[in-house]
Amino acid sequence: MNGCVIKGTPIAVDFWRPTKAPEARLFFLTHLHRDHTLGLSSTWRLPIYTSPINALLLVHKFEIPKSIIRELEVGETYLLPLDPEGDYTMSVTPLDANHVPGAVMFLFQGYFGNILYSGDMRWYPELVEHPVLKSLVEARELDVLYLDNTFSAPFCRFPSREEAKKQLFDVIDSYPDHTIKISVRELGREDLLEAVARRFQERILVNQDKFKVLELLQYSDAFTNDPSQARIHAVPMSQIQVRTHEKWNEENPTISIVLTALFVGWPHGPYSSQANKGIFKVLYSDHSSYDELMQMVGCLRPRRIIPIVKQWSKVGWWADPNAPDQSAKFDMSVYDHLLTYPPPDPILIPEAITRMMSQGGPLMVSHQPRRCSLRHGLAPRPRRALGVRGVVFTSPERVTESPVPSGSMTLDVSFRTDTSCSIMQPKLYIPNVDPDSISMATQTPRKILKSRKLSSDDDKDNCVTISDLRLRIISRTKALAVSHFTSLDSEDSTGNGKSSSEVLKKAKTICQSLSYVDALF
Repeated sequence: MNGCVIKGTPIAVDFWRPTKAPEARLFFLTHLHRDHTLGLSSTWRLPIYTSPINALLLVHKFEIPKSIIRELEVGETYLLPLDPEGDYTMSVTPLDANHVPGAVMFLFQGYFGNILYSGDMRWYPELVEHPVLKSLVEARELDVLYLDNTFSAPFCRFPSREEAKKQLFDVIDSYPDHTIKISVRELGREDLLEAVARRFQERILVNQDKFKVLELLQYSDAFTNDPSQARIHAVPMSQIQVRTHEKWNEENPTISIVLTALFVGWPHGPYSSQANKGIFKVLYSDHSSYDELMQMVGCLRPRRIIPIVKQWSKVGWWADPNAPDQSAKFDMSVYDHLLTYPPPDPILIPEAITRMMSQGGPLMVSHQPRRCSLRHGLAPRPRRALGVRGVVFTSPERVTESPVPSGSMTLDVSFRTDTSCSIMQPKLYIPNVDPDSISMATQTPRKILKSRKLSSDDDKDNCVTISDLRLRIISRTKALAVSHFTSLDSEDSTGNGKSSSEVLKKAKTICQSLSYVDALF
């Protein structure tokens, strides 16, 4: 099963067994290949976030109700709640995975930093032209890359799709009077088969199930399910065997073409010496080759890489002792020289999300996604010495002078010992950063300060609970607020004898200076 729950978050990608991961709350689907949908069935009733094409295929294949599918347009950025109340949010941007129809990657951004989950994909340089991802790449702010490591080994080298397509055309050209059998999967190769139909001006025969899928995807004009209308047949790969091929030839002269790079690096592997029998192998793949993966990592420059594929089959062909060592595909150290350093810091999980994730049972966040205009990525995970993410709170009365960690923001908050408290002018340290180029976060600031008593005659220190306030501001405050806070530096925010209500009013004024805040209290 090629799916996971992202550690430290309620996010599950291609993971459909919630009883085994009760912390999962948000379920995302990259594409509909079998190894990414294990556990899905018509009885599934939790919201699924995926692309519009995947939504169509979900209803068709699994008969899942449309009401629980949340469609995310490819290339758009959406705000999603991370807790039932919607106090904490994150952004998600689906990106084209260049794999099969509907396949997407997911760019997640929130308190956990910036995470790109590739799913199954084939690398293409145009990917980084998306504005949000481009801003992260240029600033080297991508914290974690979940990588499709299907061919992440030095022996996994094969041609581009265009080169493989030319090889396929050459084989078909060489046998103009033969029946052609081309191997396909249940989903995938649609563009290639359509290109074959256009090139040879012939419709391609597919079975009834495949034809229904092609109708959904609007490819049907190039295909038929009538054997009398087609010389070129698309068949499951499992059907292309020596005995089956011989039977086909008893009826009509036939050649078989296996479209796969699965056995690359295996000199005498399956289909490697069958050309003399009319069985040809073309190294066509919807996954990235080893060289392309190197290009991808070198372009994205993440701080950490996690492989998506965790295991390979050890039965059938792969039980052969001459088969390539698949364990090499787990080794992510081959990309170490391309990473951005230092590695990402541990995730600081807000208390509210920790409580929600620890509750038993598949309690779900079922809010509808809200589209937003996000031109930049989140601010990077700040580098710090004490393991605190985001805004660092210190009190000048309690903490000695210390250097500010590079890339962090420090907000000084002082509380008096009388019955009132005051919020001092915030001191925001952002070394070597142009305020105009600061990336906007996608969190909606909401309920930063609750109706909690800020001061009390019974409290010795008369101070607000810092942990809850800090976590909420970490989760809500956008980096763009720097300019707004700076504009308030000249105002005197310390006043003797002010009541708690006046302090709340002042805090509300500061928060309302953010143009995108509609209501905090």
